Amino acid sequence: RLRARQITIFWTNFEAGAGVITDPMCGFRVYPVDAALAAGARGDAMDFDPEIAVKMVWGGAPVVNLPTRVRYVPREQGGVSHFRLVRDNALISWMHTRLSLTRIARWLAR
Repeated sequence: RLRARQITIFWTNFEAGAGVITDPMCGFRVYPVDAALAAGARGDAMDFDPEIAVKMVWGGAPVVNLPTRVRYVPREQGGVSHFRLVRDNALISWMHTRLSLTRIARWLAR
């Protein structure tokens, strides 16, 4: 989970700009409805939060990052992860591929 989160932060920095979205996977999120609907995010699992955040940045929505403590509680202590290793990594990888290629195409179009 931690490695996947670190990789997603790296790619989100590339897609949206370094430091614009400090952690696309963890924390409490509040989305302006109109901007969220206009973003057209396709993800519906662990790929949703990073995708909608990047697309909302591209659409001009303001981002407010507030520090959030992340704690991975072991299963023995009652921790439950909804992360599915193969499925979610595949979805996240495909989402970052799409977003990165779009970012490159937008950059070349300038």
